[in-house]
Amino acid sequence: MQVNIQPPKTKKDFNDYYYLRWFVLRKDFEDNLESSKDELEGNSFHVMALYKGEVIGVGRIHKIDNQSSQIRYMAIDCNYRGFGIGNLILLKLIKNAKLYRLKGDINTISPNLVYSGIKNFLNSK
Repeated sequence: MQVNIQPPKTKKDFNDYYYLRWFVLRKDFEDNLESSKDELEGNSFHVMALYKGEVIGVGRIHKIDNQSSQIRYMAIDCNYRGFGIGNLILLKLIKNAKLYRLKGDINTISPNLVYSGIKNFLNSK
């Protein structure tokens, strides 16, 4: 399975990105697509997983303060779980955090997001 992990660039990319995020994380609780967004969208690094041109996974990281960042809103289409797509998204988010020299801990908001070694990874080389 050839999956491409990249930031959304176009308006269509962002529409597809937010739609998957809403569909996986919010659809059962909220009819409004905008409910999957918050005030930090513009100050975050977003990535999406593409397979055959279709968005099948999304994730984002944002800086909280000088000591921590947060990975939030990770979602994988249920038809593509178990293929390591979440790990690919996490690696891209982590690489971006290192590129911009974010320091401190990485926190996650979702109890379903399990990834060993995230905490304090930014302090490692």
